[in-house]
Amino acid sequence: MFRTVYKRNIPDAKSIKKWQKTFLGTGSVQKRSGSNRCSLYDARVEDVRQAFVQSPHMSIRRVASELSVPRSTIHNVLHRKLRLYEYKMHIVQKMQPNDGPQRVAFAVEMLSRIEN
Repeated sequence: MFRTVYKRNIPDAKSIKKWQKTFLGTGSVQKRSGSNRCSLYDARVEDVRQAFVQSPHMSIRRVASELSVPRSTIHNVLHRKLRLYEYKMHIVQKMQPNDGPQRVAFAVEMLSRIEN
């Protein structure tokens, strides 16, 4: 009957004993919630923002050291909450006067190859 109603196999004796033990210990068979620790993550968002506003060139490692927070927390706050990402300067060659027409010719050539 259990299988026709719930479309699952019946629980074995081990599972039922475990549920009974949990019920007698806690008064409920529901799974326990996660830890009740407060998150430093949300509390530190403004501290991290201020640290990087004051000195934007400071490293994540140094900010973590100054705020006594794990580097991973600083990294997660920067990326997930503040949407800030590292930016590295790249040295590129200067555009020459004849580069424009060469680029256009290359693009036209590639388009014609793709179409054929």
